[in-house]
Amino acid sequence: TLDNSADVTFRVFDMTGKLYKEVTYRNATAGENQFNLDADGLSSGTYILSATVGMSRTQSRLFTVTK
Repeated sequence: TLDNSADVTFRVFDMTGKLYKEVTYRNATAGENQFNLDADGLSSGTYILSATVGMSRTQSRLFTVTK
């Protein structure tokens, strides 16, 4: 949920800090949003997902399982 419209950037890092993917959504609208992140090309494992909105950044673990 965004207080104001803003650019939102997602970055996916492996556990060594290597950047695998970066996606920016320009001018996301204020309010509740849903974003899709394509995990194609990522092997099964644990990654760090970083989300940046303006000067604010959050990080969480991202788990992928490939068939």
